[in-house]
Amino acid sequence: MQPRDALRTAAPEVPLAAALRSWLLHPPGPVAVTLLAVVLVARAARVAVVDAQGGMDNAFVVHAGQVWLQGGAPYADRRFLYLPSSVLFAAGQAMLPAPVLRVAAPV
Repeated sequence: MQPRDALRTAAPEVPLAAALRSWLLHPPGPVAVTLLAVVLVARAARVAVVDAQGGMDNAFVVHAGQVWLQGGAPYADRRFLYLPSSVLFAAGQAMLPAPVLRVAAPV
């Protein structure tokens, strides 16, 4: 046996799919979690600052939530073509003031 052959150990043959699955199942370290949190907060802050509506395109749904909270019928507006559960979801957004909603929606 040659000296360089003695130093060389055979690495176990692991299929790529098994290695990827093993890597994905391990919890991320604190650096990765911190980096992801910084990226998400920066993206949400950018949308809140740049976009006038806070990144939301559901003005009809929020309006229907406001109408429903005031005791009206959200389906009186013919442009509102969403499921009834969307009114309940938008009611929470309708209760927030516009500046708070502008920051809270992207987050």
